Amino acid sequence: MGIDIYQAILEHAPNGAYTSAGDLHEAIWIDLLRRSDPKVHNVRVTRGDGGLDGVGFQDPVTGEARVYQAEFFPDLSDAHKKAVTEAFVRAHCHPFTCTSWVLLFPRQLSHAELGWLMGDLKADAIAFAATFKGAHAQVQQRIQACAIEYRDSSDLVDLLTSHLDLAAKHLPKSHLVLSAELQKEREGRAHDRAELARNLQVLRDEAIRSHQADSRRAKAALSILNQGWANLTGTLKLALVDSRLTGAQIHDVAGLVEEHATSRAIHAYSCEGLVPGISELVAEINYQARLLKQVSVIKDIGMSDAEGEAVVAQRVIDKIQELQRLIGLDPLP
Repeated sequence: MGIDIYQAILEHAPNGAYTSAGDLHEAIWIDLLRRSDPKVHNVRVTRGDGGLDGVGFQDPVTGEARVYQAEFFPDLSDAHKKAVTEAFVRAHCHPFTCTSWVLLFPRQLSHAELGWLMGDLKADAIAFAATFKGAHAQVQQRIQACAIEYRDSSDLVDLLTSHLDLAAKHLPKSHLVLSAELQKEREGRAHDRAELARNLQVLRDEAIRSHQADSRRAKAALSILNQGWANLTGTLKLALVDSRLTGAQIHDVAGLVEEHATSRAIHAYSCEGLVPGISELVAEINYQARLLKQVSVIKDIGMSDAEGEAVVAQRVIDKIQELQRLIGLDPLP
């Protein structure tokens, strides 16, 4: 399931206003562009933006620059083409030379729109410049020599996916935020696995020498057994309320729970003498997580509804809370 970035920006704009959505669209692009080129900077000019939202100087000595213009339109109708044309002309009316002009657009351009942008925009701009009061003698020549580029919604989604911190900053209610949480969880798990491997080896060696764990070792195993469930439960709860998630994303979350339960199995076994039935409960969490993975796959092919998936996910959460009660800790809220 792809994200409709145009609609997402509208939903996150203050009061859902079209003007503020345009400002948000511009801010997102500038933040993303600066990640790859710190020389790009946002431009605010009194009485409008002067035909440029972002500028990156390619050669400060000669004054050659790449100009970025963000236009938050649903399409390139005749009225919107006129606005784009005026912005393109204005970009060439500054003291510096705009050698490359990039349109930043929140939708994918149709074949006809792309044909106009790359083929007819210059002709329309030259005609407009002839009547534009702010155009100086070199404007038409600069327009003819300028390279035209564009970046559309697919580029924007790809960049946000690569920079999930900016997605969380500008679009906190989008499903990209859940992706950011999953990425953070994965990054942390590499360190956790190494630490768990060391702890598991110690517990394994002790279990070989003695089948009966003493209280001290069992309490240490209980402490380790309790680690890591809070983040997974929070992620599952977030998944339950986000109806836009695909089965593949639910499958990803369930896989993290299954992997965590598997890594904790040896600890549960070591604690069995102290807390009878605990290893069976960890095994049940593992089983329910695997069942959730299967249900999520079935969902994506249309054989199960979201309610069935939610029931299994809730069962996983309930079992994790039961585990914490059994350990002797308060269940998660």
